[in-house]
Amino acid sequence: MKKILLLLFVLTISFTGLMGGSVRAKEIYSIKEIFPDQNLRTEICLNLNKTETDTITTSEAEEVRSLVLNAKGIKSIEGLDIFTNLLLLDLSENEIKEIPKDMSKLQSLRILIINDNQISELGSGIMSLTKLEVLAANGNKINDLPSDIGNFDKLEQLQLQGNLITSLPKEISGLKALELFILEGNLIKELPKGIGELNNLTILDMRGNRLESIPWEIGDLSKVYFLDFSSNKIHKMDIHLFNKLDGIKAVYFFNQYYSENIDYQGIVFQDMEFKGLDIYTLDLGFNINQVLVKPDGTEVNIENAIHGDFVIISANDLDYSGDYTLRTTLTGGTKNSFGDEEMIPSVYEQKFEINESKKLPENDRIIYLYGSIGAFCLGLVLLVSTRVFKNKGGF
Repeated sequence: MKKILLLLFVLTISFTGLMGGSVRAKEIYSIKEIFPDQNLRTEICLNLNKTETDTITTSEAEEVRSLVLNAKGIKSIEGLDIFTNLLLLDLSENEIKEIPKDMSKLQSLRILIINDNQISELGSGIMSLTKLEVLAANGNKINDLPSDIGNFDKLEQLQLQGNLITSLPKEISGLKALELFILEGNLIKELPKGIGELNNLTILDMRGNRLESIPWEIGDLSKVYFLDFSSNKIHKMDIHLFNKLDGIKAVYFFNQYYSENIDYQGIVFQDMEFKGLDIYTLDLGFNINQVLVKPDGTEVNIENAIHGDFVIISANDLDYSGDYTLRTTLTGGTKNSFGDEEMIPSVYEQKFEINESKKLPENDRIIYLYGSIGAFCLGLVLLVSTRVFKNKGGF
């Protein structure tokens, strides 16, 4: 008797489960109700060849594998969670401010592209999609990466260019499959040591941040072949870390901007040897700062003054008669040494005189050319070119 009752119980549970599954399979969604955003609703109808008054069944939704909805004026993506078998979702160039929590239902998603929106955080709707292989969120307003980012152990590409990120969490070390890491144009001041644990990383782009130093652990990136640290504030690193990078092909460090005058800092020592290192490009760049010193001692910074073998000086800056000095400070390159306070930047001065009888150009955009300045700049350009040639020619 007990066996019969047990059998009836099992059959009842099985039947209930089948019925429940059948009900779920036949669940019907009203397009007009489930997608409150008009622009999103229009695009869904186009993709499914339906009208707004139609419905979508669960089975129909499960057949959708990709949705490309870029540049459609979409503000809300509420309702997209019904497409539970999505593999690719492109929402670029819309007006989306947040990713709803219900997006966590898209557990099959492999590629998520949300570039150029107004998203301020990678919330739980994204952080739970741990099977992602590509996450592109360039051009948003993201200011923080949650510690959950370390759970993306299948992520191969992480693109966060042009956001407001100030730091990276130590959990970034959990991205063991990561190959491409783009962080250009953020506000990052420091790299965590855990970045050296990204064993599959091949490209790291940190251009246009606020880095002041490079951690030694960068040298542990055994597969990396491209590093770009241009346009930061870097003045501290151990140049020998590059000897650890067997596969490196290109390293860029040009245009380091400082908020203060750094008198005893450089980039790379001229006698430094890179043993066993096959670098195609090692551009450690030059920072050229030019100042015009007027007869009364007033100093004027000249932006982008060098153009070939000429120097451009606004006529408005030559407003006194007397002796002027064009002072050029060349920081970086083969003459200086990282961290060696005995090595100073190269400073060049060219003096010239303005007499009251000389007629200055009326248009302040005209080039005011002195032969001595032209010759000086030509020599300076040749000097810089020679140094760069020496840097690159040795590899």
